[in-house]
Amino acid sequence: MFPYQKEWIPVARMFCRTTRRTVSLLPLELAPYHPYTIPSMLMVVLLCARGMERRSPVGILRTLLDAVQKTDDVTESLLGFWVKFLLQGFGRAHSELRKQYDLSTISSGRGFQSKVLQLGAYLRCCRVRGPPDLERDVMALLKEMSARTNRFLFGIPSQDRRCCGK
Repeated sequence: MFPYQKEWIPVARMFCRTTRRTVSLLPLELAPYHPYTIPSMLMVVLLCARGMERRSPVGILRTLLDAVQKTDDVTESLLGFWVKFLLQGFGRAHSELRKQYDLSTISSGRGFQSKVLQLGAYLRCCRVRGPPDLERDVMALLKEMSARTNRFLFGIPSQDRRCCGK
């Protein structure tokens, strides 16, 4: 999304004879069933979190969408879905992240604005800075969590990086 680039990415799929399930080997920066990369989703949410104090989420999103070319399919509801999806990933990994990072400033709340601010707090705690370092920092965090847990930080549990449930 920054800059917007639409590409086909081949994804290896394998069939496990033991569990009789298909496994997709996704690159770290992709989340299952999402057309945007994780760094792109986090960039939009982080920019929203930084602007929350000054303006409404809708105004921020409209400004973002005006600034980013060719993103007609990014809507307010999609942004809300991204926030929910990203917070689920951080929530699942909270106990593991707590071993490495000080998460004492994380507070949950209801409503879109408090969830965006919570996501921004997770990113700050995990030392993910905004542009231009965001993609590098996010990829380092994704690699670290994948190496330590054999799981994706963001994604569904069935996309675990463990072969055949071992």
